[in-house]
Order: sequence, then C-alpha cells, then structure tokens
Amino acid sequence: MLQPAIETMFLKPLSVVYGWGVRLRNVLFDRGVLKQEQYPIPVICIGNIRIGGTGKTPMVEYLLGMLIREGYRPAVVSRGYKRSSSGLQIVHISSSALEVGDEPRQIKQKYPSTTVVVDANRRRAITRLLELDESERPNVVLLDDGFQHRYVLPSLSILLTDHDHPLCHDDLLPLGRLRENCDARHRADVVVVTRCPAHMQPIDYSIIERNLALYPHQKLLFSSVGYSTPIRVFPTTPSIQKLTHMSGRALAIAGIANPTKFFREIKHKIPQVETLSFSDHHRFGPKDADLMNRTFGSVLGSTPSSQYPIAICTEKDAQRLSDIRHLLSPALVSNLYYLPIHTVFREYATISMDQIVLNHIRDFYRKPTSPYI
Repeated sequence: MLQPAIETMFLKPLSVVYGWGVRLRNVLFDRGVLKQEQYPIPVICIGNIRIGGTGKTPMVEYLLGMLIREGYRPAVVSRGYKRSSSGLQIVHISSSALEVGDEPRQIKQKYPSTTVVVDANRRRAITRLLELDESERPNVVLLDDGFQHRYVLPSLSILLTDHDHPLCHDDLLPLGRLRENCDARHRADVVVVTRCPAHMQPIDYSIIERNLALYPHQKLLFSSVGYSTPIRVFPTTPSIQKLTHMSGRALAIAGIANPTKFFREIKHKIPQVETLSFSDHHRFGPKDADLMNRTFGSVLGSTPSSQYPIAICTEKDAQRLSDIRHLLSPALVSNLYYLPIHTVFREYATISMDQIVLNHIRDFYRKPTSPYI
C-alpha cells in the first residue's frame, strides 16, 4: 500500500484534472450549453457530493411516508446502483436486489403501492412515469441520488452531508471522496447534516452552520439515525421485540459504506458480537455465504443454551441476502434479522422538512404554468 505522502503525490494531479472536468461540465449546464429538462410535476432531488453513505435511502423513505400521509402519490426514480439489468426497469415486489439494486428493492418492499423506476437515464424514467395512466401517474417524483445528474432540473434539491465527514474538509476524487468541489453545495435548496450524534450543543450547530456558509435562501437542517425493532429477513416466525442483553452473542453483518455506527449500535445492546464487513453494495456469493455460515456456527457453538444467539445485518444487506437464501445454513436462515433505520430530524431550524417540502409542492401547483390547476 502506498504511503500517504506518496499516494498524495500521485493522486493529487489526477484530482486536479478531475476537478477541471467537473467544473467545465457545470459551467456548460449553468450557461445552457448542456440542456436541462424541467417537468410539469414537482421533482425533488435527494443527493450528496461525497461518495459513500450519507443516509439517502432513509431520507427518501422519510419523504415517501410523509407525502403518502398527506395524500400525494409519489414515485421514486433511482439509478439502481450495481444492478445486473440495464435500461429502464419497473421495480416489482418480486424483483430481486440483483435485478434492480438493493435500495430500490428496499423502498418497494416498504412502500408496495409506490411506483419505483430504475434507469441511469433519469429523463427517460420521469417521462415514462408521466405516460402512465391517470390512476397510476405520480404527482411528485423523488429523484434518488440525482444531485450530479444535471440533465434533470429538479424543482427542489436536497443535499445530504454526513456529520462526521464535513464537505469542505475533503479532496476531489480520486485523492479524496468528493464527486464535486464543495462549492456545489450552493446548488441545493436544502442542506441536511445527517447522522448527527445524540448530544449536540448549540455551539456545535453554530460551528457547522458557519463552516457551510450557505446562502440566505438555503435551509439548513440536522438529522440523526433512529433504530427500529429488528425484523426477520426470512419471516417464518415472529420477530424478537428488541435487542437486549438476553442475547449473549451475535453475528453482525454489514456491506455498507460506513458500518462503524451499525456495529456500535449492536455492540451497545449485545455483550459479545462477531462482525463481518463487506464493501458497499457487495454482491454476496457462495464464498461469502460459506464464511457467514461458518462464523454463525461458531457463534452458536459458543453460546449457552439459555441464551438466544442471533445474526443481524443492515436493512440494505437484507435485500441482497434474500437473493442467496439457498446458500445459507438453516440455522442462519432461522436466526437472521435486519435492523431498520429511519431519519429523525433535530429541533434546530425554524422550519421543518415537512413544511419545506409541502410548501414547495403547493407553491408549484399554484403556478400559472402548472397543467394541474
């Protein structure tokens, strides 16, 4: 492995060249040389600048739940990262994570009545949604991970940034993990600092606000991760009520960008935890299944009969593990749970995410150009 100084020496020039390309692309969009498509319904983009997890899927799910409760018919457009299929695909309840991607499958499983489309060409996907019968046609589109897909001009843009990885404290790819220079944050209407720790002082909020240096019209919100009751990946028997110390040992499995907080949550609830970590969106195969089977077998063998050993994974991993059920041991299948997460907004801003989004949609449909007036 390259030493940090040598790595920087080789990668810094590549980051500079990459940055030139990104800036040129953005200038072409900003000046209208590259055309952006607008649509007759609200298109709400949820994205980030830094590669890796920032909580996009929980945010999409939060907005979906809120919009459905308010009587809207939202749809989701996603790229379908690391799926085996190509082109435009409608996600069905029966779709596998391999076919459509783990995150779109997860969203469809949670919201089966919502239309979910995967397509690298987001313009084509939105056009397809608008061609649906009136009974199925959405009146709001959520564009998942679309901040860099500038061929679509969203009516509202929500940018997520992880609390532990400040936007402006990183380098562009490949030296760092930024897709764009942090100046791109000014394209967003709303910036959400996600995965905030449980205890933040007023000074902590102020420091982040000062460092982000947003424009006056931009809204700044803060959110944390909430954990729900574990659910069986293969629901053959009722789920346990909660993680408690009654479970002496556990196997925790994660194939996400930042597994540290997930593992920490499990270890906080269960005294002895074995961990298996895979790359983000890892496609599980026979060797992975064998490793999981053997590791869980070891956990079972060292757990007293009076205790309840479990294996637990992230909700996103559960989508991909469902595809390899036939490779998992009966013991692992019977004792495998996932830990659902959800977005919890902090009481900081004078306006809530719900108010921002609902006001935006209402204002959008009040425009004289709206075909739905």
